[in-house]
Amino acid sequence: MWKLCRFLDKQPPLEVTSQHVQQFLTDLAVRQQVSASAQNQAFNALRFLFRHVFERELADTPRAKRRQSISTVLSCPEVASLIGQVTPPYQLMGMLLDGYGLRLSEALALRLHNFNFDTGMLTVQFGKGGNLGQCPYPKVFRVRFKRNWSASKLSIRRT
Repeated sequence: MWKLCRFLDKQPPLEVTSQHVQQFLTDLAVRQQVSASAQNQAFNALRFLFRHVFERELADTPRAKRRQSISTVLSCPEVASLIGQVTPPYQLMGMLLDGYGLRLSEALALRLHNFNFDTGMLTVQFGKGGNLGQCPYPKVFRVRFKRNWSASKLSIRRT
């Protein structure tokens, strides 16, 4: 309310009309560049004030609309090209992120005991909400896991 009073140059609240409120909301959007949700919240607060304190209704005021955002998603060939450019130990991580929809923190928390090579199941222990999740993984992954695991065991023994 104090922002509205300051905008209206300390005009008495009982003299404020719907047109004043509309000018204030337009000023919020244009000059102050607040988001649509902030402008709608201000409108709802003023409508509540007018309805329950001043006991009168505001005239219909145009509401702010949220901008439609289009999410950016890579196509399958783009993902394949991207993963193809990553070197082998990290390539597997990229395949996990893409194939299972894992978050980066979930993929980084994976350890060898999360992969059950006998059943072909991947167990994600610290997923969203701390839940335990299991999902099957394809045989192609199984071969790559074993190849990467064997290569890492050899490099550990050499050092």
